[in-house]
Amino acid sequence: MILLTKTPSPLALALWNSFALSQPTPVPYSFNPSLFTFYQKHFNWKPYYFLLYRNNKVAALLPLVNTGEAWVSLPHFSYGGMLSQEALPEGKIIQEILERISEGELSPGFYKINVDEIKKTDVANPRSLFIRSFGNRHDEHFTKSEKVTYLFEINDKQSAFKTLNSNLRRKIRKASKEDFEIRIGKTELLNDFYSVYLKNIQLLHSLHYGKSFFNDLFDVWDFGGIHFYVVYQKNKPVAGALTVSYQGFYENLYFSTLPEVRNSYVSDWLHWQMIQHALEQKTMENIIYSLGRSTEFSSVHQYKTHWPVTVVPLYYYTNLKTTAQNPFYRKILKLLPRLLIKPISPRLIKHIY
Repeated sequence: MILLTKTPSPLALALWNSFALSQPTPVPYSFNPSLFTFYQKHFNWKPYYFLLYRNNKVAALLPLVNTGEAWVSLPHFSYGGMLSQEALPEGKIIQEILERISEGELSPGFYKINVDEIKKTDVANPRSLFIRSFGNRHDEHFTKSEKVTYLFEINDKQSAFKTLNSNLRRKIRKASKEDFEIRIGKTELLNDFYSVYLKNIQLLHSLHYGKSFFNDLFDVWDFGGIHFYVVYQKNKPVAGALTVSYQGFYENLYFSTLPEVRNSYVSDWLHWQMIQHALEQKTMENIIYSLGRSTEFSSVHQYKTHWPVTVVPLYYYTNLKTTAQNPFYRKILKLLPRLLIKPISPRLIKHIY
């Protein structure tokens, strides 16, 4: 049986961030250990973050969250699973860790484990799991999902603009001549961001987060930046976005525009403003700007791929049937009146990982 050794948070955070920084390219924002506190604060869930050792050195990171219904990595954010340069048996490691936690009734926290102690056989009673992994982990437990993400590696403003195709540069220049004003800030922009975000979500007949979700995220975020971007036309909010960063990885988490300004190429212009702002904050030579997760071959996919991005597939490992997989889920949402959906949406979305 593997030994899980609880590690004091200050030491664990230093080891976690040091390993992430040592990787050859910036690692996804979702490995920012600030999310450990966010899951406790906002959802009252139990996070367990593992430092996996080999030969007395950290070889991998693995964040897991016990939601009460399942073990998820990572709920409500695009990427999870194991961060490692080695080909480790991720599925077996996860299941044995969960078996050990269950037997020992271990409290949430940061833990050190030695991966050489992992058994080579499958666990008899696997727990409910939903693991969303960044890239192919070369593990038989994982299956390619319908979701992909879009990464734009950049060094400086001038070279980044040159990599854009002529049509995209034209759209950005045209939008810059419109009477758009952009404001970049923190929670003082929440109400204006939220007014655009909520209208866009309602048009999509999707569930939305409450304002407390964003307030709590700002409250706990560390080891990187977090900003709202709001575009105004005649003092009216018409577009908004939220980005977070961890070391050199910047991701557009939520992005919304009102229908009446979309023909003015405000989306392209806003992304370019966000890219420039990321470059102003950078602390390393090359950074990654992510346009976020989307369904492959969808209309959003077609939009994002007109940027000079690398399309990275996402893989999942699950034995859990989620609410969003129910074929009647979206049909039901479309039938329910907005006045009913609005107050209950933040409680419902909690269970869609």
